[in-house]
Amino acid sequence: MTTNGPDEKATGPQSAGNRVCAIVVTYHPGPEVPAHIEAILGQVSRVVVVDNEATAESRERLSAFGNHPSVELIENLENLGIATALNQGTARALAGGFDWIATFDQDSGVPEGYFAELLAAHASYPERDRIAVLAPLYRDRHLGFVYSPAGSVRHNPTGNVPVSVTAASGNLVSPAALRTVGGFRDDFFIAYVDFEFCLRCRRAGWLVLEVRRVILDHAMGEYQQRRWLGRNVRINDYSIARRYYQARNLLILYACLGSVDLRWALRDAWFYSHDVIKVLLFGENRWEKVCAMATGYWHAVTGRRGRWQPTPGRSGYPPGATASGRPEI
Repeated sequence: MTTNGPDEKATGPQSAGNRVCAIVVTYHPGPEVPAHIEAILGQVSRVVVVDNEATAESRERLSAFGNHPSVELIENLENLGIATALNQGTARALAGGFDWIATFDQDSGVPEGYFAELLAAHASYPERDRIAVLAPLYRDRHLGFVYSPAGSVRHNPTGNVPVSVTAASGNLVSPAALRTVGGFRDDFFIAYVDFEFCLRCRRAGWLVLEVRRVILDHAMGEYQQRRWLGRNVRINDYSIARRYYQARNLLILYACLGSVDLRWALRDAWFYSHDVIKVLLFGENRWEKVCAMATGYWHAVTGRRGRWQPTPGRSGYPPGATASGRPEI
């Protein structure tokens, strides 16, 4: 297995930006998104912005980057999903010969020195040539808690820890790993695109390394806190469409790659079942979400993939709604 190791080029913080191409996927970007892109652009040598379902408003919001010498703007007239958008961006980065490819959605704000910290962790790690993904911890923008998509950080809160899976936003991905295992799974559209990629990497012998001293501010869904039986209960009240994709893709993921890390799969299924219970107890539009999840399970079994386009008013989906979802991973 070959990789672009840190010894091939300078590895200090001063050279970090020359080694990284960042991909930022947007979807109806809000007013804060240009600042997020500027913060990334200040630390890397190139940014590829992929705007899903480009509109006049999104073009206006991203117009400052249209003629920027270090930015390439790709406009998709429809929402192609996070996986396809990431594949569009990574194809450009691979062609450019960069050492690392950073993947972001529009909800992430990077701190100063972000990439230098991740690359320093790579350079000091004993098995650095096996690293496919360098990942941060995340600080939820809504409630302020710090979390890892792989589980608890209580026992090793500041170390560099190999993990089962991670979210995609804020990662550094090895081009060698991408060439070895392939890109992101287009037919997942959104939801668990990142977990599926991580598990494929691990099946091929690569590592996913979580750098826990690096924390990324990120909005992972819509976390809310509710009171129940005298306790605070945290719920991520995802949209109806997102619940469909989660149900469908997670079942596919367990079937195809659960054996890569059976302990992770069982633990994840346990927490997912708790999440479903929270939807039943506290979620808005809970009946519509339950119907969407049931449809997702059915489509997983019957082989339906790609973008979900339900008929409004049928299958529990409310009239006038859209199933395009946000490009969250």
